[in-house]
Amino acid sequence: MFSIGLIVGIMIGGIVAIALHCIVIVGKEEDSKWEEEQITRNAEKARQEAYKRLAQKAEEKSRQYMNSNANRILEMTPRSANNSWSSFRKDC
Repeated sequence: MFSIGLIVGIMIGGIVAIALHCIVIVGKEEDSKWEEEQITRNAEKARQEAYKRLAQKAEEKSRQYMNSNANRILEMTPRSANNSWSSFRKDC
């Protein structure tokens, strides 16, 4: 009777050990997936932040260009194909 109980106990212990081992393996896989998601998420956030900074710089430069006095003067003056200093001298 003792030997049957010992065999049954060993079998149940083996099954429990295998089940715990499977749980540990699944847990490790989930941890690695979670870490990978965190790395991907952080990289995406960094990429978005860099894009926002780049877009802000481009917008600031565009505003500076549009607000410059030289640009305003160029917009006010008529443009023709014959804008040279010699043509102004002839008129004077």
